[in-house]
Amino acid sequence: MDAQEDDNEFDIQEHVTLHVVSNGVDQTGWMHTHGMDKLGCADLEIRGIPLFLMESAARLMNHVAQYMAACVRNGEPPVKLGQVMSTSPYATFRFVRLDPIPGDEAHFAHERWALSDEPMRGRCGECESSCACGGERLN
Repeated sequence: MDAQEDDNEFDIQEHVTLHVVSNGVDQTGWMHTHGMDKLGCADLEIRGIPLFLMESAARLMNHVAQYMAACVRNGEPPVKLGQVMSTSPYATFRFVRLDPIPGDEAHFAHERWALSDEPMRGRCGECESSCACGGERLN
């Protein structure tokens, strides 16, 4: 079996756990991984997710985790802190390190990177780049 076939059979969900914590009050949640460190990668997180978007966030998180693990497994350069990644024109994010959440410091024993929407702020949906419209064409 070649490396490509092996990667097609590698399912990140069998190796990494997605954990969701809801704050209840604002109806938002914190999604994060456990186990990426065993694959040679930083764990991932997204904060402030509206609860009705959790399923979409989980698909994104699994996709990114699968990609990161494949890079390591194939000896390719891994993603780096500060790097921007896009999975579609409307899903562009930067890997950033956030301060640990007070009371949840144990979740930060291993390296943990957040997927930040910072590269999407002010981005125009029509021209798919930052432009003078300031994103008003999206309205």
